[in-house]
Order: sequence, then structure tokens, then C-alpha cells
Amino acid sequence: MSPYELVRQYYDFPFELYEFQQDVMNELAPKPAAGYYMDPGTGKTATSTHAALFKGLTTDVEHVIVVMPPILLNTWSRWLNKVKFKDTGEPIDYLRYRGTPKQRKAMDLRHDFVLMSLAIFKKDYKRICATFNHTRVVLIVDEATSVKGISSDNHEKVYEFTRDQDILLLTGTPLNSPKDVYGYCKFTAPKVYRNLHHFENVHVADRDFHDNITEWRHLDLLKENFELNSKRILKEDVLTNLPAPIFSPIYYDLDPKHLALYRKLAEEQLLQFKDGSKLDATSVQALYHNLQQIILNWDHFAQDESCVSAGYEVLEETMEELGDKGKLVVLANYRLTNRRLVERLKKYGGVAVYGDVPAKQQERAVDTFLGSDKCRVIQIQPTSGGYGIDGLQEVCNNVLALEIPVTPKDFTQAVARVYRDGQRLATVVRIAVAEKTLQVRKLEQLLDKDELVNKVQTNYQDLREALGL
Repeated sequence: MSPYELVRQYYDFPFELYEFQQDVMNELAPKPAAGYYMDPGTGKTATSTHAALFKGLTTDVEHVIVVMPPILLNTWSRWLNKVKFKDTGEPIDYLRYRGTPKQRKAMDLRHDFVLMSLAIFKKDYKRICATFNHTRVVLIVDEATSVKGISSDNHEKVYEFTRDQDILLLTGTPLNSPKDVYGYCKFTAPKVYRNLHHFENVHVADRDFHDNITEWRHLDLLKENFELNSKRILKEDVLTNLPAPIFSPIYYDLDPKHLALYRKLAEEQLLQFKDGSKLDATSVQALYHNLQQIILNWDHFAQDESCVSAGYEVLEETMEELGDKGKLVVLANYRLTNRRLVERLKKYGGVAVYGDVPAKQQERAVDTFLGSDKCRVIQIQPTSGGYGIDGLQEVCNNVLALEIPVTPKDFTQAVARVYRDGQRLATVVRIAVAEKTLQVRKLEQLLDKDELVNKVQTNYQDLREALGL
């Protein structure tokens, strides 16, 4: 009897897993640590739940802890409400561990499944460790990009907690850099590299003056090690009826006065480094971020509300193309931009998911976009709302990136909110690029990064090819 068949003997689910999901579950469920690197929309939640229940049936595992971005708590709750014990018909026992410190303190953590954000996991780490001391648990990390950074508190807490516990890493997010592989392998294949020094000795070919890695080597070996105890699933390989996405860069010109201000502010910031101070990588990134914010926020930097960026004309034209009922996902990186978008999108019944918006309000925003015909736009900050949200594909197939995403993984994840299982139409992804600004270069850098990581982690489509560049 396969692991999948065993779980199905004891639990009822709302649907059968696809054959590819069963194959992934059967292969990885018996492993104490595994990476479920499945594209958004290919069923990581359902597949990992089956794997966790298998461990409960075949080992002494008593509890499953699932840590995730806060916005996914609703998704996991709705899913677990549908999983029932076959003999009693009762739903599976789970706890949403959230709220104020006082509210959390009053909760008994000993449930079959405990759902919480990674932030709460860290805040209540001592209590969680004390509660489950000498108890076998499975830790599921949904959106495992949060723990790949080996120097981060996220990584350290999860790594420490799971030294003697099972762990399932879930993510469909592409790698941002070959270095990410080391962070994942510490969980899934810890014997491959003794330490970071060993990893870099094997795979780093060259560095620049600032000690940044500029060239990698032995990428075939890196890819092989990354795939140990893990499975990479591309939606295009398994969801054969999913229409291929259409990527379209939209180049536009800034108003001459806006462009002049952009250049003036760029020169002023560069002058700060002519006093002999070092223009290091951090300084360069700060300069890039500052300049990209000028592109859509002309009114703020000119201190004149009548100054409206031409980028918003791209937005208006896109909404006109979609007609009176079409819906749109708008991507913007910065809080300054998102705050202004909130006002501009009111006429479309717009809702927002970005850093200023509390988690519960973000959940309501998603529900409103899904359920109301009057709500035609949802604005998303890729690093805040670009991960985990499901259901948008049922009502929308259009995305507009008003600011160039910083990394391929953020861009891919944000697009995957609509390009996923259940999408009946071709997903159309527009990328607004302001001519004669750093956005042209940032798009090129995004494509270069995507090309590099594709050599380590298989992706369906190279972005440069998809954009026809």
C-alpha cells in the first residue's frame, strides 16, 4: 500500500490528488526532511497535508505545526475544514494561533495542526519549544523562502527547532541566487556541504572588489544537490490545460519636466559620493530604490500635486482595454507608490495588499476582489502580497507591473497569483518601463538574474525569451 493509499483509508478529502501530486507525496512523505518545490497553484498545501498525516499514521508524530505568511492562515484554515476523519466524519483538529500575547497565552497549543505566522513562531519560540519538548512533531514551512537566508533569525530558529524533528519546506518561488541552495540544503540534505565555507569553495569562481560573487561554477553539481530529497514541479508540465502566459513590456516616456527632475535628483545623489566615500553595493541599491520611486511619484518629489507621472496613463489605458468588467492585479514595490495608488484606484473599487495594510484587512481585500463586481483592481506589493494568495485566477487574468520587481522570484510569485490551476484564460502580464530611466537597466538585470538561476533550478520559461528581448 502506498503512503497516499494509507492516508486515504483514514481521512476523507474534498477531492482526489492529481497523479503527479500523489507521486510527489509517495516519494517524499517517508523522508524526515523534504523540499516540496512545487509551482504556485500545483497543490503544495494538499500534498504536504497528506505527507504530514502519513507521518502521524506510521511514526510517533503527534502534532503538525505550520508556519506561513499571515495572509495564508485563511487558506490553510479553509483547507483543513474540508479534511475529515473517515470513521467519525468530524473535521480535523486544528488551531489558528494568532492574536495578542494575552489571547495566545490562553490558547492550548496541543492540537493536531497548529497554524501560525513565522513572526508568532519566533515571538513564542520558548513556549512552543517547552510545549512540544520530548514530543515528535512535523514542522511545515509554507513559503520557505523565508528561511533560506542562513544568517537570518528565521533560519536559525527553524533550523534549531527541527534538529530532531521532521520538516517540510514548501515553495514554488524560483531561486534568487545560486547561494539560496545552501540555505535549503541545510534542511533537506545537511551532509552535502559541511558549512558555508565548503559550499563557496566548491561553487564560487570569482568575486569583485567588494567581495560580491560575480561568477559561479559546478552548477550541474549544485542543481543535483538541490534536488536531493526534494521535487520540483512546474505547472506547465502537469497542468496541461493551463494556457501559457503572455508577457508584454510597455515602454513609455516621462513628461520632459519629470525627466529633468529625475536627472537632477539622480545627479544630486551621486554628488554625495564625490567626497571620497565608498560607493559600495549597498549604496548602489539605495540609489536605485530612490530613483525608481521618483518615476511614479513625481508629485511627491516636485511637491506639486498637479504633477502626475505618465506611468498612471499606462494604468488608465490598461483599464480601458479591459472594458467595464475586467479585473486587474497591479504590482508596485514601494509604500510611497502604494499609498498614492490607494487614492487613484478608488474609482475602480480598488483594494490593497501591502506593508501598511494589517493582515486581517489584507484578507478582507482579497475576499472583496474575489466577491464583488464593483472591485476591479487589487494592488499588491510583491514582497507582502505576492506569496500565497489563491483564488485570484478565478476572476482575473491580467497583471500590470508598474515598478520593475527587484528579483525574478518576487516577479514570478506575484504573477502566479493569477497564473495557476483554475485559470481558464491566458494570463497577460504587462510590465511598464519608463524610457531613459534606470527601469530599462533594472529590467535587463532582472532578466540576467533569471537566466543564471535557471541553470540551477529548472523553470518553464526564460523571462528574456518570454518578453521577446
